[in-house]
Amino acid sequence: MKKIILIAVLFFSLISFGQTPINKVIFYDSIRKETFSKDYYFKEIIKEYNLEKDAYEVEYFQKSQNIDVKISNYFINDKNKLTLHGKYTYYYPSGSIKKIDNYENGIILGITKKWYEDGKLCFEGEYKFINGEKLLFHYNYFDKNGVQKLKDGFGIFEEFYEENIQKSFIGNIKNGLKDGLWKSTNLNFPKNEVIYENGIFVKGKIIKSENLAREYFKDPVNANPEGGMQEFRNIIAKNVQKSSSNIKYKGKFNIKFVVDENGELINFKSNENLNDELFKNLIEIIKSSGKWESAIYNGKEVKQYFALPIIIN
Repeated sequence: MKKIILIAVLFFSLISFGQTPINKVIFYDSIRKETFSKDYYFKEIIKEYNLEKDAYEVEYFQKSQNIDVKISNYFINDKNKLTLHGKYTYYYPSGSIKKIDNYENGIILGITKKWYEDGKLCFEGEYKFINGEKLLFHYNYFDKNGVQKLKDGFGIFEEFYEENIQKSFIGNIKNGLKDGLWKSTNLNFPKNEVIYENGIFVKGKIIKSENLAREYFKDPVNANPEGGMQEFRNIIAKNVQKSSSNIKYKGKFNIKFVVDENGELINFKSNENLNDELFKNLIEIIKSSGKWESAIYNGKEVKQYFALPIIIN
């Protein structure tokens, strides 16, 4: 009888130990790539990772002068894919709440609020799906002096999209949605203008100088060669065929390159171990194919990476 009691107590103890919550800690470098180095830049803690739950709380930290500073707190419903689901809270370095968003299965949806570092309310809005399009409805906005510029979906709103350099857009809100002409507030070029109709993007303009501007009718825009991508491929094929008599190597080669913010082709690479002469020849052919327009993302001209397969018969 004593042995049976001892075994029963031991078994119960093992079960209890197995249910002890264990957190998972993930470290990242400065470009948010997972690392095992002690010189990490970000740290993520998934609480009670070993338990099977419907939702997991996650804390995210940034290392600053060897101190982990909490920058966000959020919830996920999939501990492997880290799918956002629930409240997402952002913090200022001082620890005060900066912003609260809400997610449903990885999609930002529902009420969103933002505060100034002193705790005063800055913005209230809501993400909704209207006719299959996700839109941000703007309800109330107060400037840093506490003056209400937007009330119950009507008024003026200033939207910061690059807070590190204090660049923002300002424009009119009607029925909670962006409407009419919006302009960037920066004094230096490039400047931006965007036209909205009931919250829907109509067209934008990047003003590069007093005499130079670029219009676009969707955002994002892929980098594009002069004459279009099909014409670019035709020119490459034609020039490779023309030069094939001088090229000793045959086969299929992948050439990677970057179209920078000015439309220049840079950083040519290849996974294959190409002969230097062949590699330089292919780069020359690609570069001589014509001018490019850079990609556009969030109203800015940005870099874009390309991989181009080339076949030499």
